Amino acid sequence: MPFAKCIAFATIILATGTASAFAQGQGDRLAFGVGTIVAPEFPGSASYDVTPIPFVNFSYDLGPATVRTKGLAIVADVLDGPAMAAGPILRYSFGRTPGDISNPAVAALPGVDGTLEGGVFAELRLPIGQSRATRFRADLEVVQGITGGHDGLLAEGGLGLERRFGPLLVSGALTATWANNTYTDTFFGVDAAGAGASGLPVFDPGAGIRDLGVELTTVLPVTDRVVVNAVIGYSELQGDAANSPIVEDRGQFFVLAGLGYRF
Repeated sequence: MPFAKCIAFATIILATGTASAFAQGQGDRLAFGVGTIVAPEFPGSASYDVTPIPFVNFSYDLGPATVRTKGLAIVADVLDGPAMAAGPILRYSFGRTPGDISNPAVAALPGVDGTLEGGVFAELRLPIGQSRATRFRADLEVVQGITGGHDGLLAEGGLGLERRFGPLLVSGALTATWANNTYTDTFFGVDAAGAGASGLPVFDPGAGIRDLGVELTTVLPVTDRVVVNAVIGYSELQGDAANSPIVEDRGQFFVLAGLGYRF
């Protein structure tokens, strides 16, 4: 599997974009879709893979809260208003599988299992102008590894704009991810045993900004039930993550195209 974090991020965009295109106000909904992503094999890789991505998107109104999917996450909108949603989040993050990596040195390092992460999220959408066709968007997720490959802490945020051109929704955002030293050590560190197996130098990264990026999303409903979308994104590793000996290229691109169907 290629760079799993890009996959998770792109899947979130795909599912969220589909939900936005299908949404008809509050209430229950269910959608399925498929997509294809081109992304790096691992964070910092210069090699890319093409991977198909299925997804399920649902929303269920429980009264005091709405439980819904958000990409690879399940969230509960405890605070749910016309412009803001916030509450707990539970999500899955893929790890790093040596057999899927073409770089022999990185493939010789220990694998990282997938991780169940839990925390909180917040989303803000504020209309700009009288037409309300343009909205300011802000997103934040703070999660801690609960069980699996890492027990690190991550804070992921984005700021941008959404604009509707008839049925077409176009969204652009600047993104940033902060990671504590436990997370960076798991994915970017090289211990003595790993150095012996791979030939890479020992490296002990600290906490800090992991990456800064930009992404552009387009979502187009074809019918009341079918929607197509495309996403292109670029991020650049920062700080100790960028200085890791496993990194071949600090710049990381991904491209996604998807098709969703609402029941």
